[in-house]
Amino acid sequence: MKLCCPMVLVVAVVCLPSLAPRELALAAEAPRAESVEELRARARAAYKAGDWAEALIAYEKLIWESQDEEDRREAVARLKEIDERHRSAPPKPAPPLPEAAPPVPQEPSKAQPPAPVEPASPLEDLRARARAAYSAGDWPGAFDAYQRLILDSGEDADLKEAATRLKEIDRKLKTPPSRTVPGTPEPAQPVRIQPLPPAPARPPEPSPRDPGGWSVSECLAIFRSGVEPDCSLAREALCRRGPSVLPALREADRGRLPTAGRIHLASLYGALGDSSSSERLIQWLADPSPEVRAEACRALGRLKSPGASEKILDLLKDGTTRVREAAAVALGRMGDAASVADLAAALADPKGQPGLVRAAAAEGLGWLNVPQSRGPLVMALRDADSRVRRAALDGLRRLTGGVHRCYDPDAPERDREAAVRSWEEWIAEQGAG
Repeated sequence: MKLCCPMVLVVAVVCLPSLAPRELALAAEAPRAESVEELRARARAAYKAGDWAEALIAYEKLIWESQDEEDRREAVARLKEIDERHRSAPPKPAPPLPEAAPPVPQEPSKAQPPAPVEPASPLEDLRARARAAYSAGDWPGAFDAYQRLILDSGEDADLKEAATRLKEIDRKLKTPPSRTVPGTPEPAQPVRIQPLPPAPARPPEPSPRDPGGWSVSECLAIFRSGVEPDCSLAREALCRRGPSVLPALREADRGRLPTAGRIHLASLYGALGDSSSSERLIQWLADPSPEVRAEACRALGRLKSPGASEKILDLLKDGTTRVREAAAVALGRMGDAASVADLAAALADPKGQPGLVRAAAAEGLGWLNVPQSRGPLVMALRDADSRVRRAALDGLRRLTGGVHRCYDPDAPERDREAAVRSWEEWIAEQGAG
């Protein structure tokens, strides 16, 4: 059996998307489509059995259906081998088209109505369309129809006729019409089977714009839009300008800002040391967005705002982990010794608080820098979470001027326990804890 040339093989795969609506409807009514695994197994079995026609059809479908690069390379290699096996075979002429039999004269009968004409099957319609286009010299139409016939028909006569006609059309056209595979940025390479190029690399992300030249009004307009990452870049540009932008920030705060705008505005209030914004930041502690509440906690902690401790203490029971984490650190930075008991309770609650919150509570106790923080921090050296142990050790160093008592938070538990007992002895000597 004579198969099509390399040009035909590639274009036969490439042109699969150009299906007529009627053919798509018929495909929708067909039985369940093969999975990629079944199609791969059928192609390999046909190739091993020497059934080149079946292997050709299966590997062509595998190229279209599979997204795996290895499947595509295997299919192209097998199609090339099949083509080389049959390249030297002499072309076989297409079978002559069957001539229509002369009509048999019949005597008209009044008793019998004429028999209804049965509609042609989809395969017969496709075969007739291919032959009609070929006879009329419509090479692109014949080319597409014969390609579909190869895929849809399992009869040897159809396959032989289609392969012969496609080769003749290829000689007539010299260069087939260019077609593009959906999803690929470059047009499909014509005429030859070649190793598939590697998948196109993902285009690099566009580099962010340089905010150095942005004016204050442009930055505030970006805050009002709430678009990221432009809001982050605008915050960076405003922070570089220093406290001189604070009047413009307060003016912008009078309007309604989206979530991203409120987050970055709260961050700027804290970074620029605007103590007059404390009242606004305390209002944001009740914001519906957890990101805004967390950023307001951080800003109030930097500003050490008086009167905010009670509101922030309430956020230690917030339903969002990152808000509780920010509240614990903010209480420590504010230096309110009255929050020692609440931070110690959060630190000693492994069932109710995740590791991030307990680590933040240890950090807050270290920032408080009061003797009452030492006992809870030493107890936290036995915590099962290494992040909590590390934060507790940093807090103790801050309280004791860098003493670490040979404690390694990542050492085995037996070695850590000896260092913890050393810390406990030291606290007992100090008479506090």
